Amino acid sequence: MKKKHSINNIIGKVLKIIVSVLALGYIVWKIRQEMGLIGAHLYPIGVEKLGLIIVALLLVIPNQGLEAWKWAYMTRKYYPEMTFRKALEGILAGNAAGIFTPNRLGEYAGRMFYLPHGKRTEALTLTLTDRLCQMLVTIWMGVIAGGYMIFFTKQIWLSAFPFKITYLYTFFSLLVAGCLIVNCIVIYPHTLLNLLAKKFSWRWIHSINHTFAQVSSKDLWTVYIVSIFRYLIFTFQYFLLLPVFGYKESFLLAIMLIWVIFLIKSIIPSISLAELGIRESVAITVMSAFGIGAITAVGSTFLLYIFNIALPAAIGVRYIQKVKI
Repeated sequence: MKKKHSINNIIGKVLKIIVSVLALGYIVWKIRQEMGLIGAHLYPIGVEKLGLIIVALLLVIPNQGLEAWKWAYMTRKYYPEMTFRKALEGILAGNAAGIFTPNRLGEYAGRMFYLPHGKRTEALTLTLTDRLCQMLVTIWMGVIAGGYMIFFTKQIWLSAFPFKITYLYTFFSLLVAGCLIVNCIVIYPHTLLNLLAKKFSWRWIHSINHTFAQVSSKDLWTVYIVSIFRYLIFTFQYFLLLPVFGYKESFLLAIMLIWVIFLIKSIIPSISLAELGIRESVAITVMSAFGIGAITAVGSTFLLYIFNIALPAAIGVRYIQKVKI
């Protein structure tokens, strides 16, 4: 038994080293890949541009802080000892584990393994619910922006994207209907889960129902509202970075474009290794329809990625060593 425990410890340490090396290596590779193009447009950098970059960078703190608060708020239902500091460390460890995995699935593993053994399955269910709330906010804001774009700039969209306007109306109608249904299920899951638990004897339904028995609709609304604030921080970061690379159009157009880009990115399945390329491609496609240059789309998207994903992942490598595999 002691020998088996020793082998498990060795395997765990090796896995932690591999994850750390892969995370850091991937970050360095991405930065070197893009900085040649971006650096040429940043140098020489003025005080105004530097100020915008610094403010956008500092917003990473409340961004990660709100995510940690949400996770602590949800996991405390089963881990009462969870503090904000522990939650923040878990979030950062998850960022490191997820940066090179498909759809950043490693992020969930990093968070779960950071928790002590016991109620990890319940914590994972609540974590997925938290992420679903964030996803719904992204879709709702994107629908608002998309509706505005279709109504006020229909001809621009039709000239840039050659498909029938009826397809757009149908797509957004289905998106709104789907969001409303999922929104009700996420915020008020107890009715549906109780109904399913009575009709089916599947173990996973009863497990999820038991998990949500500890969570009220008020708790879920709280997470949903905090997700909105976090989304607005993302938006403001992006908005600050656009002028750094030459954006000179209106504030309203910038916000609508950002929300549409976030919407499209959120509904495109991606592999994290190619995620930055997908973000850039989406940004270029959307912004170019309004005559905004590719360097504006690429540069602002790249810095946003570095600040919110690569930097937290690099810091999170330190906390990977505390993960309990």
